[in-house]
Amino acid sequence: MIKFPNLCVVFRRAIFCGAVLSLPVVLHAQQKSEPRILNSKLFHLGSNVVNLAGDASASPAGDRLDLKFDADQIKNETTLEVTYWDLNNSAMVEINGHKLGALPPSQNRKEVFLRVPAGTLRKGKNNLRVIPRAKDDCVIGKITLHDKPFRQLMDLELVRIAVEDESSGKALPARVTIVDAKGGATEIFLTPKDGTAVRAGLIYVSEKETEIALRKGDYIFYANRGSEWSRDKQTVSVESGRAQKVILHLRREVDTTGFIACDTHIHTLTFSGHGDATVEERIVTLAGEGVELAVATDHNHHTDYRPYQKKLGLNSYFTPVIGNEVTTSFGHLNGFPMPLNGQIPDFTETNWIKLVEDIRFRGAKVVILNHPRWKKYDVFKDLGFNTLTGEQAVYDHLPFDGLELANSGSLRKDPLQLFGDFFALLNHGENIKAVGSSDSHAVLPPVGQGRTYIRSSTDNPAKINIDEICANFLTGQSSISLGMFADVLVENQFTEGALVPVKNPQVQIKFRVAAPGWVMPRRALVFLNGVKVAEQKLSPDGKMAFDRQLEFSIPTPKHDAHLVCVALGDGVKEPFWTTEENYTLAATNPVFLDADNDGVYRSPRETAKAILARTEKNLEAQWNTLDSVDDAIAAQVLSLIYKNPDGIMKRELRERLQQNATRRPVFGKFLALAGAEK
Repeated sequence: MIKFPNLCVVFRRAIFCGAVLSLPVVLHAQQKSEPRILNSKLFHLGSNVVNLAGDASASPAGDRLDLKFDADQIKNETTLEVTYWDLNNSAMVEINGHKLGALPPSQNRKEVFLRVPAGTLRKGKNNLRVIPRAKDDCVIGKITLHDKPFRQLMDLELVRIAVEDESSGKALPARVTIVDAKGGATEIFLTPKDGTAVRAGLIYVSEKETEIALRKGDYIFYANRGSEWSRDKQTVSVESGRAQKVILHLRREVDTTGFIACDTHIHTLTFSGHGDATVEERIVTLAGEGVELAVATDHNHHTDYRPYQKKLGLNSYFTPVIGNEVTTSFGHLNGFPMPLNGQIPDFTETNWIKLVEDIRFRGAKVVILNHPRWKKYDVFKDLGFNTLTGEQAVYDHLPFDGLELANSGSLRKDPLQLFGDFFALLNHGENIKAVGSSDSHAVLPPVGQGRTYIRSSTDNPAKINIDEICANFLTGQSSISLGMFADVLVENQFTEGALVPVKNPQVQIKFRVAAPGWVMPRRALVFLNGVKVAEQKLSPDGKMAFDRQLEFSIPTPKHDAHLVCVALGDGVKEPFWTTEENYTLAATNPVFLDADNDGVYRSPRETAKAILARTEKNLEAQWNTLDSVDDAIAAQVLSLIYKNPDGIMKRELRERLQQNATRRPVFGKFLALAGAEK
């Protein structure tokens, strides 16, 4: 039996600093079999004066809670109940230095029950602490100790889970989603501390059988392992006194031989300070999603996954890379690889050119601009970016190597919006590669949902040559993915990043689109200099994996051009891998068509300069060149003419554009975006 003769609550103004408040708490009398209320009040923890719901004071009592109580030693397991809300980050609960578990973030009122192992309580003085991971104005209190063991109190039954490769029977790291009959996320109990990552309705398992506990009832179990594998679905009844084992089977459905799956944008709570995935959990989630090259990009921090990966025995599943999301007030840039103990780039630098130079100086071979049109800021808008010509007002060129087009944590409503920006940059002559990534900060949104497939001489995820991968990325030998896989073959031999000597009237394209059976590809598009020139509708059957090599034949362009293939599909709305927006996609990086067969690719900007250099310096002659070029080159010609300081010529050009805007829409778009003088 527990005794509480000297119960008090202590708050600390700053974590691990001196006490500022100590008050006695009256203990409600309880029968021996009833739960013991350690504290019946609700307290505001934090640092700001703010009104929070309930009876808690608007003024914070401190940053953490210390609850001291006396007890007889308890040899059996007991259960602690804590009530809280308005918690933005997790909070650790411990008794006598033993960590019982974390309170997960929740804005709504939540009661959490934590297992208190036998031997945790001691005779005499005991100390219970609730320590938020970050400064956070939250309400915590109404702390109760139950005499019953956790499993008995919660009326739980044990369930063993195993995920196996259907062909070999080998255990697989995987994502297991568990929902009730109505599709609601199920609370999962009594999970192992190592080798798993658990949230409501979700558990990542490593390559071994895992035991959990669930309340009695009917559930739907899903298993999947990223977008190259099938998904299994089973209905399971958890009943009293019945041993339950659930074996879920997966099979590889998408063949990506010759490519490795890379996520270039990954975070942890441990080193980024926000989100909820600890570094140990991140290792398990990476293995469970089939990410083969994992670039750690915590904010302004060099993170090394290797010690944690080794400890968890998951070295065979991916090659880790030390990176850094250089986080500034005007944009975020990922640089990798970075030296473990190297100096952090100067994230206070406000000049893009100098900042990227510094990132490279610190060791990075690849620099990527992240989420350029993020909801918190729009990098392109800030730069005065012209979505038709690819020009921007601040710099002559943009210094980074890659641009995120499929960031699964920051998707645009329109799946092709960022492709429009990408095409404009290519048309202007920027040497930038398309990137897919997840930007995952948490356990629930899948790490690797957005990813980049990069050509590799090995398919062994533990033996990837990082230097080779960086070199292949920089030469455009990659494609991007949000649920699907894409590859392209032009003229039967040239792939992404290649220069193609075009010698026939038609260019032959083979566009491979592959997806697991639970992703529905619907359209395949071919873009030439950013203009759609071909399309095919796709009809997956919804049962089998989709894998087709689609053939296109397009007229050979008059001038050099970049060619990009894009596949679009339905969003995933089932609970096991839900997409943020209602689409999936895959896209190749450009193939460059050498139309004049001189062995050199010239962007639409370079072609426009060459055309004007051969033309008489009068508006009539320059205007006449527009009829012989495509819209991408025409926009660049107009941009170069507009740079002429002759105001009369500008006015005459504007009049011609207005008169011909109906005949050729690109003229009207140019006027609207160029901010033509009145």
